[in-house]
Amino acid sequence: MARIFGTPDSKLICVYPTVAEKRTGWTGPEGERFVTAILDELKRTYRIDTNRVYLAGHSMGGYGTWSVGGKHADLFAAAAPMAGGVYERGVVPNFRNLPLRVYNAEDDQRVKPDSSIRAFERIDQELRPRHGGYPAVFHLYPPKDRIGHGFPRKRGHDIRSIFAWMLEHRRDPRPEHVVWEPSLSWKRHFYWLFSARGSGVIDVRRDGNTFTVSGGRGDLWIQLDKKLCDLNKPVVVKERTRDGEREVFRGLPKLSLRVLVESVGVRNDPEMAYVARVRVR
Repeated sequence: MARIFGTPDSKLICVYPTVAEKRTGWTGPEGERFVTAILDELKRTYRIDTNRVYLAGHSMGGYGTWSVGGKHADLFAAAAPMAGGVYERGVVPNFRNLPLRVYNAEDDQRVKPDSSIRAFERIDQELRPRHGGYPAVFHLYPPKDRIGHGFPRKRGHDIRSIFAWMLEHRRDPRPEHVVWEPSLSWKRHFYWLFSARGSGVIDVRRDGNTFTVSGGRGDLWIQLDKKLCDLNKPVVVKERTRDGEREVFRGLPKLSLRVLVESVGVRNDPEMAYVARVRVR
């Protein structure tokens, strides 16, 4: 894979893992944990800019880029799945804050582009109108290009161009708007949200010290630090339901060493070390 993808910049650390379980590839729990464990180890070993971590893959790696990139969108700055497919639950809505560039070919006989097409239809017709965001681009090669299951090679859409596009982006660890569909029991942190048993599509918008929550089910907490809001002023949390809007919290957040230690231990990311947690439900 290093021969195919190459090294786009000498300042980058490029990692090309080999799948451990071929039957489930990168979309199963083992593959996902393997990728996140590699990333965690890289953070411990090197001086990683955690706002400039990128994810790309082809074929089985394309499936993995969709799956890992979506379920762990808060860890990356951009993602580029190629000749892959997507299983939507817990994946597509989570790309709301993660730039996405997708490549499929109409004449690909090994991986049909149907699931990627459905994902983008959902983004354009349902998710963008409801949640905004989604800096996503979908390039579908026509049969005349004879790409098949090969790598993107058209000028402006080749591997070099994909890397150049990804490197234009930086992760925002504290977005004002987060959309999250939890689907993994062990993935409890997503940007500045925390949930142990959440489900459904959760939408949280931040305006200074005011947070407005809608959608989703199960427990939900908002994690705070001094860069996210002013901890010396009251924090207000509102929840919108079919019955209207209600205020569920107003007050000064209580600083917690436990929250800090947990967030540092789980994320290993200085950009996501929180010192307080406010319960929504």
